[in-house]
Amino acid sequence: MRRNSLFLAALALLLWSFLAYLGSNLSHLPPFLLVGISLSIGGILSLGQVTRWRVSAKTFLVGVGGIFGYHFLLFSAFRAAPVVEANLINYLWPLLLVLMSPIFLARHPLRKNHVIGGVMGLAGAVLIVTGGHIALAVCPAICLHFGLRSPGPATRS
Repeated sequence: MRRNSLFLAALALLLWSFLAYLGSNLSHLPPFLLVGISLSIGGILSLGQVTRWRVSAKTFLVGVGGIFGYHFLLFSAFRAAPVVEANLINYLWPLLLVLMSPIFLARHPLRKNHVIGGVMGLAGAVLIVTGGHIALAVCPAICLHFGLRSPGPATRS
């Protein structure tokens, strides 16, 4: 049983690692069809486990709808933008999860290091998506912000 579980976990990781590659190579297919075929294959493979599912119909429908919507938007993004940039934006979810966790988890406050890490992660994503060309209109605003926060020029005695 343990070997079977490890094999299935490794197979899932292998398939997940090829998602962007396969999604971009199959971009000539409509995203709705691509997601439908993918989820149908997964659904057919899991039919033997239906009796073990312990979720309500509402939870099941929300889960399937969420997975369908996520992949539909991801495959649509692969058609509309370069794959690297679309995948980079796709994988901002862990960063957003950390930054938005205080909204849902009252005992986990947003700390300074979370904000600094979040800003750095978003700045890195912006640099990659823009190819390192950030509009010059942003620079004066950033300089003004840090200039107003500085203690001022040091005075000599």
